[in-house]
Amino acid sequence: CVLLVLMFLVGRDMFDTTTGLMAAALFAFEPNMLANGPLITTDVAMTLGLFLVAFAGYRYASRPSTGRLALFGFALFVAVASKHSAVLLAAIVPVLMLADLVVVERQGP
Repeated sequence: CVLLVLMFLVGRDMFDTTTGLMAAALFAFEPNMLANGPLITTDVAMTLGLFLVAFAGYRYASRPSTGRLALFGFALFVAVASKHSAVLLAAIVPVLMLADLVVVERQGP
C-alpha cells in the first residue's frame, strides 16, 4: 500500500494528478505485484527501497538541500536494510548521478 501511494505522489509531483492516478492504477493491477504483494518477502520491500532511492535522488538533484540529502540517505538505508543485494546501489547511484549531470549539462539552464 505504501508503494502504491508513493507511485501516485511521485506521478503527481513529476507531472500532474492524472499521471499519478494512471501510475497508481497500472501499479495496482501489475501481475507481479498482485502475486507477490501479499506475500511476506523481501522483494516488495526492496522494490519500495529502490523506488525511494530513485525518487529521493531525483528530488535532491533537482534542488539540493540538507533535508533532501537526509531523505536520500534514509532511502538508501531502507533499501539496504530490506535486502542484502541492495549493496549494488553503491555502484548504481553514482552512475545515475553522473548520468544526470551529463543530461543537465547538455540541456543547459
